[in-house]
Amino acid sequence: MASNLFTSDRLTVEDKSTRLYKWMTDRPDSSSTELLQEVYDEQASYYDELLCDKMGWYGWKEGSEFFNGQLEKFGFSKGIRILDAGAGTGLVGKRLSELGYTNITALDISHKMLIQCKEEGCYKEFHQCDLNIDSLDAYNKAFDAVIAIGIFSKALVLPQGMKTLHNCVKKGGLVCISSRSKHFENFGHKAMTEEMVAKGFWKNIGRQDTDNYFTGQISGHYLTFQVQ
Repeated sequence: MASNLFTSDRLTVEDKSTRLYKWMTDRPDSSSTELLQEVYDEQASYYDELLCDKMGWYGWKEGSEFFNGQLEKFGFSKGIRILDAGAGTGLVGKRLSELGYTNITALDISHKMLIQCKEEGCYKEFHQCDLNIDSLDAYNKAFDAVIAIGIFSKALVLPQGMKTLHNCVKKGGLVCISSRSKHFENFGHKAMTEEMVAKGFWKNIGRQDTDNYFTGQISGHYLTFQVQ
C-alpha cells in the first residue's frame, strides 16, 4: 500500500522524495485508482516541497509558460475556458492566473489535492476523476484549451487519456501536454499522439524540448496539439 511507502513517521521529506521518484520511475504499469488516490491524498500537504524543493521539478512553471506562448501565438484571449488536467496542488493554475487567465477548471484524481487547489483561489471549478476510466462526457467540447503537465507516464495516465482530453476541447482549441522523454517514447504515449495526428483528431503545432525536465538532468518534452 502507498501508506507503507510514504507515511512512516521515521521518513524525512528527503526519504519521501527518493521513494516517490523510484515509485514513479519503476512501476510496471498504470496504478489503480485507489492506489493513486491514496498516494496523492497522503502527499497533498507537503507535495510542493517534495516535488519542487527536494526533487527539483519545475515543469509546471516551464509548461505553463510554454502553454501561454502557444495561446498567445494563436490569438486566444485571457478569458478562455481552460482545463488543468492533473492539477495537483494548483501550481499550474496559479502560474496561469499570474499570466492573466481567469477561467480555469481543476481536475485531479485526489480530493485532498483539489482542496489545496481551492486554497490557491485561481480556479473556478473543480472535478475529481481518474482519466484512465472516466470519459468526462459532461465536459464534451466544453473547453477552449487543456493543459496536462506531468501526468502522462506509466505510473499515472495511460495513452488513451489523451483521447479523453481531446474530447473535452472545442474544434480549433489547444491541448498542451508534457512528459519525460523515456515515458513518452517507451510506454505508448508518443505512439498515441502520432495515431491521433494520422486519424485527424488533432495536429501538432508546437514542441519544446528540455534536457532538465526532472532531477538528474532528465530530458522531457512539451507539446501542443490543435483539435481538428
